[in-house]
Amino acid sequence: MKKIIILLSFIVFCILQYFLLGTYYIESNLINNIVTFFSIIFGFYITSLAIFVTSTYVSQLYKITDQNNKSVTLLHTLITQYKVGLILILISILYLLFIEFILSQTDNNKIILSNIYVLPFLWLVITNFFYSYRMLDTLIKIIIQEAKNK
Repeated sequence: MKKIIILLSFIVFCILQYFLLGTYYIESNLINNIVTFFSIIFGFYITSLAIFVTSTYVSQLYKITDQNNKSVTLLHTLITQYKVGLILILISILYLLFIEFILSQTDNNKIILSNIYVLPFLWLVITNFFYSYRMLDTLIKIIIQEAKNK
């Protein structure tokens, strides 16, 4: 079900970008700024994982079975969420570097948002923002729980 929702959201965002933002251009400096921001988010994920290593609360999650998936513990679920975030960021950075390469081949360093290569742009940016917020919220909850346990 999750895969269907992700695919449908991808299609909807591509269509919306094509019809609503298709006449707008993106420039090289915007791509560079987004890559920098995504690199910072990548660092946030790595730092969060480092915090988890020292957390007694997180180590206790290994003893609790995930109610949504009885075959794994809550620690496995948490690590999987961070792994998905890291993979999403890396794919997004690679995609943006590909777009940067295309931009470098143009005369004016601009590319229209209705270009077939740029259609995933809006979905990737919004998905990364949403997922990063979700992971920040998870980290805050873990830090609060850790403080309660101490």
